[in-house]
Amino acid sequence: MIIKHKDLKIDPDKPFAECKLNREKYAIVLTELIKNLTDGGVIAIDNEWGTGKTTFVKMWKGHLCNNEFKTLYFNAWENDFQNDAFIALISELKEFVDEIKKSLFDDVISKAVPLFQNLITGIAKTQIEKVAGKDFADNPLSPTAQSFIRPIDKEVEAYINRKKSITEFQNSLAELVHSVSNSKPLIFFIDEIDRCRPSYAIEVLEQIKHLFSVKGIIFVLSIDKDQLGKSIKNVYGSINTDEYLRRFIDIEYSIPTPSTELFCNYLYTYFDFDNFFQQDDVTEYRESRRDKKSFLSFVSVLFKKTNLPLRVQEKIYAHTRLALKAYKLHQYLFPSLFIFLIYLKIKKPLLYIKIHDLTYSLQELVNDIESHIHDIILDEKDISMFLFTEALLIRAYRKKLIIKSPRSENSTEIAFKSTINDIDKYEERLSIMMDDTSKYYEIDLSTFFYMIDLTKPFI
Repeated sequence: MIIKHKDLKIDPDKPFAECKLNREKYAIVLTELIKNLTDGGVIAIDNEWGTGKTTFVKMWKGHLCNNEFKTLYFNAWENDFQNDAFIALISELKEFVDEIKKSLFDDVISKAVPLFQNLITGIAKTQIEKVAGKDFADNPLSPTAQSFIRPIDKEVEAYINRKKSITEFQNSLAELVHSVSNSKPLIFFIDEIDRCRPSYAIEVLEQIKHLFSVKGIIFVLSIDKDQLGKSIKNVYGSINTDEYLRRFIDIEYSIPTPSTELFCNYLYTYFDFDNFFQQDDVTEYRESRRDKKSFLSFVSVLFKKTNLPLRVQEKIYAHTRLALKAYKLHQYLFPSLFIFLIYLKIKKPLLYIKIHDLTYSLQELVNDIESHIHDIILDEKDISMFLFTEALLIRAYRKKLIIKSPRSENSTEIAFKSTINDIDKYEERLSIMMDDTSKYYEIDLSTFFYMIDLTKPFI
């Protein structure tokens, strides 16, 4: 069974055909944007890790190709084993080389050689600093340092030559880009830069800025800006990372988060929950015929009100689907309670452990659960749904704690005090469940825990 997302197969002719999050409209907006960047530039698509940036940029790349743009895709993370980002970026251009363009590409390479040689010298000095310390490497009396430090006139000459080499390289690169891009900008995607070694991530950014920033190239950086900021601080210390990144990025764009309901329905289909909820042995209970709707309603509210990242939502869905492989036939599953316990295991592990080990007093359990409910529930409909789920948990946690409602003739005191304002509705649910002797409400928490902790054999 599927337990995590695989790369979607993208149809070159219809790149967004498999997109279930309605994101093609954002690709159209971005395409119109780059049509107006006639001088090139850098666009950053900034979203958290796990929000589908890579899939989006690959689909957008297909959309651009269908609109006669030339594109390149460079996964920085897959290439950070290399020592030099400069060579890696140049190598991507080889995709456009044919017999007609080969002379132009060869010219770019020849103009790059002096720059690469300068990089080698810089790397050597850096290695000495790592081994012997900066003071030793910079000491004018040190023979080793002297071997890397030219006389001042040579340094001035080298500086002038380097500026000249950069200009010649950029002119040659711009000519190559112009020859292959059909009067449209070349779109160069740089993906997963925030997952690279900090030093490599910064090197990629600086090479783009100082060497590859030419008319006709638009770089699209697919990043998690917060994570990239941590890489920058790892190298440069405590600096203002927003200001640093502003040197490289001309336009920032964030893909809007899909609606929770849309994403939950997508995950439900992707992990094939119908294969469980629609099987005959599950639907033998009359109540279970509403399980799909109950499951999706509860999980959509839970994820929306807790503002869970998409990757965490996916993780909870995957764990739930895996745990259901241990489902025992003819056993009724309360979907809201089951997935709520999985949510607690992943997001509130201490609370989950206390429930699991029965270390809570009943009042402590009610206090912690209702504190969480107060944080995430806003409207009457949501409160009703979550109170029912809490009532299920209370019955399962301590059986027969409530005899009857305090207003009945033969009442006893409730064994705990609820913090929910509308206690009538809450007591009503609890009373109904506690008075009901049917098998339907016989919830065995230990069975749930065996399934959730994956300690029960799969069926």
